[in-house]
Amino acid sequence: VHYSAMLVSGNELVKGIRDASRIGKSAMSCWKKRFHAMHTHSLPHLYDVYHGWVAFYTEPLQSCADAQRQGFDVGISVGETGTAFLDAIQHVGYSFWAG
Repeated sequence: VHYSAMLVSGNELVKGIRDASRIGKSAMSCWKKRFHAMHTHSLPHLYDVYHGWVAFYTEPLQSCADAQRQGFDVGISVGETGTAFLDAIQHVGYSFWAG
């Protein structure tokens, strides 16, 4: 997920952004399937990185806002309040821009 964020941050080419989004989406899917039960404390940060920095280039803003809300919910439930509030800030911003 962090690798995809780095690809987006240094590359304005559309193909690079699409590839980064595909890599990040695959990493998030793998994380949820394999490690969701064991390492839930990392999940809010992954939501923040992928949906906050990468996904809004290729996915609808409303789905990014919904995912940020999920990151907030998970963060609050596992005690990662700092990252949870970062997710909440992103959620409010994306919800505003999505209408």
